[in-house]
Amino acid sequence: MFQIKLSSAMRRVLMAREKIARRNPFFASILFNARLVESEKHQTIWTDGINVYFNPDYVKANDNFIEGDVLEVVMHAAMQHVGRRKHRDLERWNEAADYSIRPLVHQFFRQHPDLHADDGKYPDKAAEEIYELLEKKQTAALLRGRAPTERACLHPSSHRPIVPHFCGIQYRTVRLLSLVIIAYPIRVRGTDGVGN
Repeated sequence: MFQIKLSSAMRRVLMAREKIARRNPFFASILFNARLVESEKHQTIWTDGINVYFNPDYVKANDNFIEGDVLEVVMHAAMQHVGRRKHRDLERWNEAADYSIRPLVHQFFRQHPDLHADDGKYPDKAAEEIYELLEKKQTAALLRGRAPTERACLHPSSHRPIVPHFCGIQYRTVRLLSLVIIAYPIRVRGTDGVGN
């Protein structure tokens, strides 16, 4: 009657979904509500918070670890990491979210051995807490790399130099100011920022 032709990568991800569902019913309820989409937009497996996307080449190359990778992506969706990111830097947020999810994933399925190395690095911490720790760590590393006489002022979300008069203001105030500036753009004339 009807014949649906599935690619080998789609078959492999469907098998991974079945294994995950059999291992834990909680994961099954999340997993079967996510649509599986084959795409070559990125090189790995990823989510938009609703669907699970996968690159067929990645699935073929990492056959032994697909269950763990699919479970990690599904847990990102379940923990609403996409929506919780808000104004945060994408790369650092992804890293923080991975650190918070992977210990749970590794209790059930294997992932690439390199991903297991940092399992105990941030125990019992939410992605937001880990993000703040990563941000402080990166800022400290940037400040250590500068000459002692050079004054380093960094924008909190992108670590780019910012206007020097913001240097004395605390981090949270700078974040609030940057949100206000984004919400209410000001046309600046001149070099001093006052508007000649």
